[in-house]
Parts: sequence; structure tokens; C-alpha cells
Amino acid sequence: MSKKPQKKMSRYIDATGEFSNRNLSLATWYIRHKIILQNIGLTILIVFCIFTLGISVIGWGGYLFFGYGEDRARLVSLSQLENYTNFHTRYSAVDIKVKDTKVYPSGEDRFAFASLIQNPNERYIAHIEFSYLVGKSKTSIDYVTVLPNQEVPLVVFGYESFTFPSNVRLFIEDITWEYIDPHDTSNVGEYMQEHEQVTLDQFVYTPARGVTDAVTHQIEFAMINDTAYGYWQPRFIVELLNGSQAVGYLPLTLDVFRAGEVKNVDLRSTVDSLQITNIRVIPINNIFDPSFFVAPGE
Repeated sequence: MSKKPQKKMSRYIDATGEFSNRNLSLATWYIRHKIILQNIGLTILIVFCIFTLGISVIGWGGYLFFGYGEDRARLVSLSQLENYTNFHTRYSAVDIKVKDTKVYPSGEDRFAFASLIQNPNERYIAHIEFSYLVGKSKTSIDYVTVLPNQEVPLVVFGYESFTFPSNVRLFIEDITWEYIDPHDTSNVGEYMQEHEQVTLDQFVYTPARGVTDAVTHQIEFAMINDTAYGYWQPRFIVELLNGSQAVGYLPLTLDVFRAGEVKNVDLRSTVDSLQITNIRVIPINNIFDPSFFVAPGE
């Protein structure tokens, strides 16, 4: 039997070592099938384009029929919302409002500085650290809590000076804002009215000249806790009034002030020629702090 003749390519010998018999076979196969491979690639590309174009047509069609109308409705709704700036201020603290600083005599070579401030926020408590600048000197730092919509004087007592101080300026060291969560307190105004009601009674002012051998003015009054809550070490500022005009301030702190309790208060002042017709007691307590209240049975 005669042998099967070998193909010519199988007899190819690579003399250079750079293009083997296998490489020659693969190149020959690619050339013979090049048109078929191009057709397959083109078919895949056409199918991909048709598929993506179909998805795009369906998407845009759905938007034209449904999404466009919804977007128009959203734009109309957004145009009816209030300005974002106004909307934002409702949920962030507004700066405190400060009135002019005044200087009051509080004794021999002693003075008190006071500036009325207002917290205009509905749901923010202001914890304020402050001092006063007197020329090139500075008073010690004091601290006060100002409740929502409350106006209180920031007072520094007992500044020593042999002359009447001038160029006195309030300096706010720091303000920490405490937000009142609506889930905890739905109505802030009602909460404040319920938890802090102090009334005054039996006010008597006796000037120093009206007391035998006395060198101090005597200010007497009764404080009544008209709430169902007792307080631990409540702080107050007593505003001394001559008519409607403030003529001075005195500090007042009680050890404990129980619900319904009546406290008889006796304050003294050594200010010369002090004339008082009435007083106002201003609480400066954080009634949103549970530790401030006396627990039942304590």
C-alpha cells in the first residue's frame, strides 16, 4: 500500500526559528475564515446596538408618557415651597439680640454691669459664657442659661473701681445651643409656664435712713413657687425698679425651692440714695434639665 502524501505545509521547515509551522497553520486558517469572522463580529455589534437602542426607546417612551408629567407636577410643588433660607432658619438657632450695656452702682467703689439679651428662638436654649471689657481690663467669666423667647440681663456684680467705669462692653466668650426635641416637648411655651411660675408678695422697701442705726437699704418680699415642681439651687436676678426704670440688680440663689413653698427673702444694698418702688425677679435656670428638679420624696 502506498503512503498518503503529506500536505505541503506540513513539510514547511522554519529555518529562522521565528515563524513555526504552527504559526503558519493559524495564519492560514485566519485568512481563509477572515470574512466569516468579520460577519460574526458585525452581527454581534448590530444585535448589541438594536438591544441598547430598544431599551433607550422604551425608557424615553415611558418618560414621555409617565415621567414627564410627574416631573412637571414636582416642579409646581417645589415652586410653592417657601424660600429655603427662611425654611432653614426655622431649624437652626438665630443669634441672640443684645441691648446696650449699662453701669449701676452696687456699693462703695463697687459697680454692676448689665446688658439685656433676648433669645428669639422657639426651640433652642442658649448657654452663654460672658464677661465685660472695661477699658483694657476684663471681668471674670460668668455663665447664664437663657430659655427660648426669654429676655434676661447678663449681669456682673461687684466690679471694683474708684471712679465710675466708662467704655464698658459686653464680651460673649461662648454660646452653646441646646435643641429641644419636639418628641420630648411638643409645646415649649406651655412647658415653661407649667414648670416655672414664681410670684411675688409682701414687697417692702426700707431705705437706710428709715432703719435705726442702719447703713444698708432693706428689700423684703415673699416668693411663691406656684408650680408642682421643686427646684435644686434655683438662681434668680432681682431687678430693682424705680417706676419702670431699672436702677440696679442683686443676685439671689436658694438652696431648695419646693413646690408650693413660700420663701421670705431679705436683701440688703449699700448704694447711696437708692430709690426703689418695685422689683422684678428673673429666673435664670435650665428647667429642661431633669436634675434641676426635686424628685418626689426628696
